[in-house]
Amino acid sequence: MEIKGIDVSSNNGIIDWSTVAGYGMGFAILRVHQRNGIDSTFEYNYKGCKSNGIQVGVYKYSYAKTVAQAEQEAEDVLAVLNGRGLDFPVFYDLEWSEQRKLGSAAIEKIAAAFLVRVQKAGYKVGIYCNVDWYNNVLTAALKKYDCWLAAYPANDNGELQERLRPSAGIGWQYSEKATIPGIRGVVDRNVFYKDYTGKKEENNMANGQKAVDLAMSRVKKNQYTQSFLRVNVFSGYSDCSSLLWKCFEKAYGTYIGSWTGEQVNRGRRVLLCKNRYPYGKLTQEEINQMQIGDCIYYGSGDAYHVEMYIGDGKQIGHGSGIGPTIKNCLEYAHSRGVYQVRRFVEDDSTKAPAITSSWKATGTAVCTADDVNVRATPGGTVLRKVNKGNRFEVDGYVSNGWAHVNVAGTIGYIYEDYVKADKISDAPEENRLFVGKVTAETLNVRSWYGRDEQGQYYPKIKSYPELKKGNLIDVLVAYKYSGETWYKIRIAGKYLGFVSAAYIERT
Repeated sequence: MEIKGIDVSSNNGIIDWSTVAGYGMGFAILRVHQRNGIDSTFEYNYKGCKSNGIQVGVYKYSYAKTVAQAEQEAEDVLAVLNGRGLDFPVFYDLEWSEQRKLGSAAIEKIAAAFLVRVQKAGYKVGIYCNVDWYNNVLTAALKKYDCWLAAYPANDNGELQERLRPSAGIGWQYSEKATIPGIRGVVDRNVFYKDYTGKKEENNMANGQKAVDLAMSRVKKNQYTQSFLRVNVFSGYSDCSSLLWKCFEKAYGTYIGSWTGEQVNRGRRVLLCKNRYPYGKLTQEEINQMQIGDCIYYGSGDAYHVEMYIGDGKQIGHGSGIGPTIKNCLEYAHSRGVYQVRRFVEDDSTKAPAITSSWKATGTAVCTADDVNVRATPGGTVLRKVNKGNRFEVDGYVSNGWAHVNVAGTIGYIYEDYVKADKISDAPEENRLFVGKVTAETLNVRSWYGRDEQGQYYPKIKSYPELKKGNLIDVLVAYKYSGETWYKIRIAGKYLGFVSAAYIERT
């Protein structure tokens, strides 16, 4: 894997970032701070990259000769970043000849002081240097960091010369004299071999596909039985609940319960249908929202049967005859009452509603405690930790007490008790969909759209719980939920909430 990109500073002038993005540059490493003060083009470059889908990292050329000076350089960088998100690391640029005279041991202490401080603030970190520095100056301790290495020939013409590719490092700066559309003059070109986006590997437990695959492998191979033999799923016998019990156990090492009555109290409930009239009828839209591996429990007062959703409107479970059988989910669900649907593996992309297609910060905040979890979704998988004093971006969303945050490139949720936000401004005016007017006499403003797992509307926001007929609001995002449209809105330029679109008209 190679990702193509550039590194730039004020020396590159004003860059046309839309043209750069169109040329195929996937990332840009921006100079964040000069010897004295912020790089004069940093803010412009950061905004240009983010608005054009280019991943961002930063670098700081080091002039430190002491640990104290390195720590101050770290503070200077963090002050400029001010908690904003990065995709790539903060790279410490080690190449100053006066610094090299200090020797490897002193340089290790200097670099470590900078890197540890920036890392403690929640950012990924790395070292930039040339191959000579890597081979002859960096200590073994420093080589453990992600190293971005420079190597290009004396007759550099902007082209990648394979013979010079370093054998170490996670990125290679292969030219300082490249030319690309959107940048006047020459620019540094790079390839990186490490993906910092945090995408899940294919073999990760993204959904229940591995459990489904195991169940599918037993189609018409297992005799249905409710005797003690049911535990022998992969040798010959099972019933509906033991089939799923053993599939999840074998696929993920997850115990979901050995019978339906135990399983309906485990995992996470996705749908509750038992109080619906006519009783337990799923809709096609609800089936479309289900995830591969979701378990559908059938029954009235109690669950008596379970099958597993396998995608494409189909489910697998034991029927009559031998072995598991595949059925049409909608037809089967309408032939009997659905008690509930539960999920035993986490899929962070579907566990909570998507908020925006891309991150748009509205302000910054500080963590108020140590060892606080950043979760993929409210109450979901832990992505990382933050500590007291760490700064991060916020986008103004709060869902059932969970603030949506960007901690140095990791987007997730922190419980709002641990988030102390600065004054927050919302999305710029040009990002709104339209100005809307309330048509109902009163309209509740909710903390989230749709309904919760118990079928109840989410609580009203405290800051502005109700709107009156004729009130004007900014409509920012539209969502669909169970056939209804909801709007994420901004009130009086600063309060954020969700309302039913049925009571909003365009002005």
